[in-house]
Amino acid sequence: MAQAYGFLRKSISEMKVTGLGDPVIEPEVASTVLIGLSQQPPSTKYYLANNAQECILDILPKETKEELLHYWISIQELLKHFWSSYPITTTYLNTKVSRLKDAMADIYPKLQKIKESSQSDFRHQVFILVRPMVQALDAAFTHYDADL
Repeated sequence: MAQAYGFLRKSISEMKVTGLGDPVIEPEVASTVLIGLSQQPPSTKYYLANNAQECILDILPKETKEELLHYWISIQELLKHFWSSYPITTTYLNTKVSRLKDAMADIYPKLQKIKESSQSDFRHQVFILVRPMVQALDAAFTHYDADL
């Protein structure tokens, strides 16, 4: 994710200097960003130490698991639209990015609530799953703030 963000940020910086070209973003950069944003939920790479066949999501209560998956998908969708709006060249895109930023900001307290309300036995696992979501949102906000 960090590498995808770096590629996108570099491309946008170059566009500011040289103007829009054809293609606006190199296909390799677009592909890297899309792959980074559309990966499976972060839990697929986090396995329990005592059982390599069981991922963290599998041990969580159903309600917590469904909430985490819901927010993961929502964040992916918001970020997809956020990053595809750059570079901001019109008032429409500026308004769109502002609305997306507000929607993403609304997710932070919801993720915090999931962490706090999870059973103490599962808090660490929930934290591990929420961290990449927060990092992805943070990267978008960092870019948004830098672009002002």
